[in-house]
Amino acid sequence: WKRADGFAEHLQTGEDVTFGRAMVAAGSRAALVRDAEVSWEQRPTLRANLKMFERYGEGSGNSLDMRLLGRDLARVAALGGSAAIAVHGSTPLRLAAAAGAGVYLSLPLARALRGQRPVRTAALVAPLAVARDAAKAYGALRALARRARCVD
Repeated sequence: WKRADGFAEHLQTGEDVTFGRAMVAAGSRAALVRDAEVSWEQRPTLRANLKMFERYGEGSGNSLDMRLLGRDLARVAALGGSAAIAVHGSTPLRLAAAAGAGVYLSLPLARALRGQRPVRTAALVAPLAVARDAAKAYGALRALARRARCVD
């Protein structure tokens, strides 16, 4: 903890990833555990969930962690690119974009199909993934804009 300069208490989200990366950079060893489970209570409304993901994006922007920021912004770039391909792309490009979307959504779809209302839940996976990714990108961009205003 001391070698990593402590825990970034000023961050409300993204602090766990930032701390983990600082620990590894300071020489600590990290390991992935396949059977580890993390769970938390879902927010009661779609709006509350989107606000949660927006805050996650703010954590990316506030931490200035390029991997977190890159991940959030790359998802939105992929969404925009996929939309452009759907409208203007050739058949092979459309098939490639659909395959990419299928791979990206495969894990949440598999989880949805194991749930209580599999068809209904699976139908919501794609639009909710878009909303989630857009909320995270919005939060990241908003945090970066706020930081830029403070620097000026």
